Amino acid sequence: MIVATGFTSALLGDERTLREFVMGDQTARAIQRDGRNVVLYLINDTYDPLNVRQLRIGVKKDPELIQLYTGFCGRPIAEIPDPFACHESYAEHFAAALMKRLHDLDIHPTLLDSYRAYAAGDYAPFIAITFERYGEIQAAIRTEFPGYEPHDLFRFQCPSCQSLDATSAVAVHGDEVTYACRRCGGKECHRWREVRGKLTWKLDCAARWNLYGIDVETFAKAHVAPLGTYAIASFVSRRFFGGVVPEAAPYGHVRVSRDCAGTLLRMLPPTVFKGLLGENPTRDLEITRDSIEGFCRRVQVRPGVSYVDFVRGDLARLAIQSSGGNGEGYVGVTAPAAERLDADLLRYAKRFSEFFYGRSHEVRLPNADLVADVDPRTASLARDAIALALEVRRLHGTDPDTRKAEIKHYLATQPRAPRLHNYLRQVLRQEGGPALATVLSLFPEDHLEAIHAMLVFLTASGYRSKDPTRSSGNMEVTS
Repeated sequence: MIVATGFTSALLGDERTLREFVMGDQTARAIQRDGRNVVLYLINDTYDPLNVRQLRIGVKKDPELIQLYTGFCGRPIAEIPDPFACHESYAEHFAAALMKRLHDLDIHPTLLDSYRAYAAGDYAPFIAITFERYGEIQAAIRTEFPGYEPHDLFRFQCPSCQSLDATSAVAVHGDEVTYACRRCGGKECHRWREVRGKLTWKLDCAARWNLYGIDVETFAKAHVAPLGTYAIASFVSRRFFGGVVPEAAPYGHVRVSRDCAGTLLRMLPPTVFKGLLGENPTRDLEITRDSIEGFCRRVQVRPGVSYVDFVRGDLARLAIQSSGGNGEGYVGVTAPAAERLDADLLRYAKRFSEFFYGRSHEVRLPNADLVADVDPRTASLARDAIALALEVRRLHGTDPDTRKAEIKHYLATQPRAPRLHNYLRQVLRQEGGPALATVLSLFPEDHLEAIHAMLVFLTASGYRSKDPTRSSGNMEVTS
């Protein structure tokens, strides 16, 4: 079985453009689960011309690149140099970027390049049929689809200016075709076997269905309308090109609110992102903060644990537990096996937490000014609490439950010190983190040792508050 998706690599696009590939991947996986072999194709329409809107988005509105590349608009993207000078062409640059994005989502299509297929002669049989029966195909389409006018069946590439988007057939007689270019004003007459160009979109679809033997293809709902691509290409395929018509897998339009645009791939794990786009695929999807959070309250990332539950519950503890000093890599030597989670999940969850709840769960180096901003009594209690935590951790090694229980018991038996817990959270930068005993049992030892050394220095040196009227404030160390 062959499942096909399509793309024109004139720009990378945002999250909205990915629904087609998510749907294609879901369809392919469903076929595979039925025990059948399946291949997912991504047909890259690299013979399509570049337009100004695509250029602006593609070069991120860089005025110098826009000025430099505007002259290439109208030409096939496969023939345009890469504006970033890292690939052979404009088309290959964005094709590589898209493939990386898809691979990050665990979607792995086989990439087919239409420009190369035309150059290799793969479309030649269908081009021949088109020109040999040009008038007949036009008349048949008009009859079958009243109101639709197929003016051009082929997009000629002007030999003078190389543009593809401003040429039209003037006349087709036998082996000869006359066409004109609105960009440069040129007019050419050649045998059709000598012209360069590609079939128009609907005929190109019909041709490639037969060329590649496609069984299923994803389409936006607009393309499966009565006068849409799917209906007309199906008619052309059955009547003229060989009869192959794939099953259509339609999907709804996607709209993303401005505040969420460009954020989804950073804060949603691949399974969650694909679930969001793949749920109720034929419905139009309105993505907002509320709809994202609502979906994430339902989708599970662990058995019985939704993504939101994970972010609001387990993340704070696991972010500390997973830190190797920079908060990103997973060390996990003290964590139960059930909690040895993929570091990627933690990274996505941290970003989700920051975006939705304004809470950061990074482990950061201690700040000397924060450590010193304390009254002497709280400083002494904090020094002793951290010393106890370090000792307990040395004694109990990889047993986090025992470590946490002993630290919790110690904190509960200390004299009343209203500022102690808040102060420790502040210097550890875990104001919104898990229980303090959990923090002290999991926090990186080198960080704790650094804070402890600062507190030992402060309490041994003697210091006074810069503002003696306050019970807490900035301290001045005195010799």
